[in-house]
Amino acid sequence: MVKPTVTVTLTDALRWGFKRALETGRTQQFELSPNLYARVTADEGVGRKFLLFQLEGEPEEQLGHDLASALKFGEYTLSWFAGQSVRSLVVDEVI
Repeated sequence: MVKPTVTVTLTDALRWGFKRALETGRTQQFELSPNLYARVTADEGVGRKFLLFQLEGEPEEQLGHDLASALKFGEYTLSWFAGQSVRSLVVDEVI
């Protein structure tokens, strides 16, 4: 039997990721496109945070603003984190 296709919006998937991160205490990662990824985390009393990174190039800051708005973040900050191989845009909800 073939299982039916289920369509999930990006915002619903990321909300699920925040919920799962809170329940498991582990970061959740999503492939948004072949060159764009998001890592989400949530801590009780601290808030939600996501990092956007690309394997080639850097994500646009506007994408961070757009996702924060779609996810209904209240006040938030944008910053950059430089890892060993990629630079990530960090969007951190202020609680």
